[in-house]
Amino acid sequence: MKNTIKNNRLYIEIEDVCSVRNVLTKLNISKKQMGILDSQGNIFIGTNKARLDSVISVTEQLSLPLYTQKDLEYISTEIELEVVYEDEIILIVNKPCNILTHTDESKEITLQNIVDNYLILNGNMITCNPIHRLDKETSGLIIYSKSNLFKAYFDRELADKSISRKYFALCDNPYKKMSRGKIEVYLAKDRHNSNMYRVAESGKLAITNYEVIRNYSSYSLLRLHLDTGRTHQIRVSLAYRKHPIIGDNLYNKKIDENLKLQAYSVSLYHPLKNEELQVAIPMRLDIKNYNNG
Repeated sequence: MKNTIKNNRLYIEIEDVCSVRNVLTKLNISKKQMGILDSQGNIFIGTNKARLDSVISVTEQLSLPLYTQKDLEYISTEIELEVVYEDEIILIVNKPCNILTHTDESKEITLQNIVDNYLILNGNMITCNPIHRLDKETSGLIIYSKSNLFKAYFDRELADKSISRKYFALCDNPYKKMSRGKIEVYLAKDRHNSNMYRVAESGKLAITNYEVIRNYSSYSLLRLHLDTGRTHQIRVSLAYRKHPIIGDNLYNKKIDENLKLQAYSVSLYHPLKNEELQVAIPMRLDIKNYNNG
């Protein structure tokens, strides 16, 4: 299939006679989203409205609305969005340390507010949702879906571990040798502190892969990637192994300005370009240049 985007609509040219439903299935559009498109009358073959069971021939063109319009609110803030990659359906941004990914019960500025500001300033009053999240203290790459057509697809890719996320971390108590390995633990909420997690057999499995990049006198630089995506997974796993992350005010008694944990790389399969998308950013300077002797 060949895809083009024009006037905020996705136009699809097919190779064989088939139903609209089959075309949307090949595009990895969820059954729920198909139902919404069908009920709202937003499916067209040429200039004519179509249904999911309508048949489309090779001489015809199918079109769908790519975006969901939304009334966004501009929130005044001095924090500017660092866009690392953007196309018609994907936005990848670099989240600063010490900012929430999205709203909780507090009223502080979140990354979602900053993303919304960016969309407003660029005249895009549309839904744009994160595919995954980072802890407030962690910096790095977060993937957003600009199109509800593909949100469920990205969610499935994340659940199926098809979206790769890699991290840099500085941890206390250096490893004795250059090594790599896997940490498998079960994580549960801490009964005594609702903001923390702990290793417990009653928890959910968390699998963290690590590689020691360099050892220093009192700390190590690690590269990590996740097989699961539990809250505080890297932080708790390393602390459990007696290598807490430097700057972790929850799991490390030593105080530092920022958590030395950065999501530096993401990769995923692009559903429209039909190819792997890989995005990476340089190591944070406070991690690269860290030296406490």
